[in-house]
Amino acid sequence: MAITKGGINSVIGCGAGFGSQEQPRQKFSYFGIAGNADMNLNEMIALDEALEKTGYRHYLCTFEGKHEWPPKPVVSDAFLWLELNAMKDKLKAIDDTLIKNTFYRWKKEYKELSDEGKFYDACLLCEKIINYFDGLTDVNSLKTDLSKLEVSSAVIKTKKHLNEIATKETGLQSFYVNAMNTQAVEWWKIQVSLINQKINTTTDKEEKLMYKRVLNYLSLAAYMNASGTLKAGQFDQTLKFNTIYALVDPENPEHAYISAILSMKKGKQSEAIIFLEEASKLGFIDAERLESDTVMSSLKQQEKYPKIFETIKNNANKKQ
Repeated sequence: MAITKGGINSVIGCGAGFGSQEQPRQKFSYFGIAGNADMNLNEMIALDEALEKTGYRHYLCTFEGKHEWPPKPVVSDAFLWLELNAMKDKLKAIDDTLIKNTFYRWKKEYKELSDEGKFYDACLLCEKIINYFDGLTDVNSLKTDLSKLEVSSAVIKTKKHLNEIATKETGLQSFYVNAMNTQAVEWWKIQVSLINQKINTTTDKEEKLMYKRVLNYLSLAAYMNASGTLKAGQFDQTLKFNTIYALVDPENPEHAYISAILSMKKGKQSEAIIFLEEASKLGFIDAERLESDTVMSSLKQQEKYPKIFETIKNNANKKQ
């Protein structure tokens, strides 16, 4: 809406960029959010860099997590950013107490990071404080600090390493997506095992996160392939892609639900109810989708169905 219609002051985007090639009718403030294990993190970083070049008011916030909604403190930070921008633009009254309390709390955290020698983290927080508060309070000393941090060997080394990780990640994504159609399930079992081994053994936090993002990326790719071939009636291909899906994202209930649909398509109700029960145990929450899915309707006659359906509804209630 902000891009195609205009008239929007600010946008909070989580886990994906603009997704449109159309030129925005007017600039808007953009607060991006992504988990550090989100397969779209690099996309969000690239968007943030592009917004910097085009003069948008912008900020990118990352959190510990994958492709999912952020925790409440991150959402609070996003709306704080909007509030402070509204004060800068004289759209609402200056709240001196809010500004003072938040500014000094973050400045204290920044000093602690600096004192602990965590210079890259300190650099990120320094940038954040300036981004939020420039124009509302004096941030000149922080700007001086930031200019020094950005040319420090520790920060330069970390940025170089992150760029190397991003390049490697892009290459792995391309390699594995191409292999989705060409390699057999047995090959995938070996590859996923190797990736998980690297996640469990590497002492490099950024490398660990990178491999997690690769698995999350493959999860989405396998899901899209499994869903597409299922709709096309290419059941052998569905089985292959869905098996890969279960390998790269074993805790995701969707692959079990797809297996249940595939079993129903093949007329195997007893097998389908087992997969549906597995989906419920993995946390499947879409009771409405299950109830409206005509392929699954005859499963309601199965003895286990009411208990499984109740579990799915309870899963949904826990998520709310």
